[in-house]
Amino acid sequence: MYLLITTFTYVFEAEYGFSTESAGLTFLGLGIGNIVGIVIIGPVVDKIFICYVKKNNGVQKPEFRLPVMVFSSLSILTRLFWYGWSAHEHVHFVVPIIGNSFIGFGMISVMV
Repeated sequence: MYLLITTFTYVFEAEYGFSTESAGLTFLGLGIGNIVGIVIIGPVVDKIFICYVKKNNGVQKPEFRLPVMVFSSLSILTRLFWYGWSAHEHVHFVVPIIGNSFIGFGMISVMV
């Protein structure tokens, strides 16, 4: 995550010609993905957890929250590829920012 964040400034300044101030705005995609992830994943994880608890006669285990994390961690890999490929190929600057928002969504999903 930290390595990804350090690339934002270089990619958008060197590859897309953004100024330092404009390159700072590219972090908004990651932030929006984090906010959307918190709003969506919190209730989804709780519902899945309750289903597993009902299925196991009221026994609660932390492992019942893992299915969402597995899906999210796999999606992070594809989104990192999306960000790297789109920045390398010089497609429109919005494409890597959208990829970053999905990375933020996946990171929050894993952390929640």
